Amino acid sequence: MAKIIQTVTVKMLEESEHNEALEAIKRYKKYMEGKGASVSVAFAFEAGPATGYTTVATTFPSATAWAKLVDDNSAELTEVRNRALKAKNIASTSLLQVIDI
Repeated sequence: MAKIIQTVTVKMLEESEHNEALEAIKRYKKYMEGKGASVSVAFAFEAGPATGYTTVATTFPSATAWAKLVDDNSAELTEVRNRALKAKNIASTSLLQVIDI
């Protein structure tokens, strides 16, 4: 079965936001791991114009697992969605399918 990876890439607006963002990501990771997904973070420290961007990648074991969370109205995911709607620093998002070849 193909895995699904959902990514959100952000640029921190101010240095003071780093700790708050890290704590939010840790809460999100704990919640998502309880739902069977894994969460990882990549920080671009040498990437030309993309230097300083952070990508949060959530890997789902299948498209079915991803679809179940699309309709999830839990307090945790509602918080994540609300933060995303208010964010002014989201650079990009993607939904990727990983396939074995």
